[in-house]
Amino acid sequence: MTRSPETELGLADDRHQAPDEDYRKEKEYQDDLMIPSKDAEAYVLGDDTKPIYSLGPDSERQPGAPRGKLTKGRHTGRSVYPGVERDYYVYVPAQYTPDEPAALAIFQDANLYLAPKANADIVLDNLINKGEIPVTVAVFIEAGEQGPGYPFFGGTDNRSIEYDSVNGDYARFLTEESCRMP
Repeated sequence: MTRSPETELGLADDRHQAPDEDYRKEKEYQDDLMIPSKDAEAYVLGDDTKPIYSLGPDSERQPGAPRGKLTKGRHTGRSVYPGVERDYYVYVPAQYTPDEPAALAIFQDANLYLAPKANADIVLDNLINKGEIPVTVAVFIEAGEQGPGYPFFGGTDNRSIEYDSVNGDYARFLTEESCRMP
């Protein structure tokens, strides 16, 4: 029997088949969060509390891959998010030399990407070493610590305001303030 994407996600429509146990769990999960059914599939796919992948070999230290340097910093917003504090990290690959241009990657949710569930700095080490990406400096930025929190989940951080607002504030923050981080 071929399973549809809806069935794989446990979101099968009752009209097509009897709901199985996975469907019931997903339906309860969806109902608890009060997510409209039209948005449920995208939400389930985007929910990082229910991982749908495992790390590949590039996420593990590879023999011979030089380690880049990861430096932690602290920033207090000046103009875009005044007074809002956050941690940030700058990754500089071992292959970087100031006389050669380097690519730039910016990561939001720094601690997620640097944690064992992603190991982004290790991935960069490995991909740069294999020549699969150019020498790349990366900036990992955490969301601001003070703010209104998530609309669905509450909290006290500035993440939703920064990442979800449909305006140019976060882009201005990146270009005007993050380039001046000490």
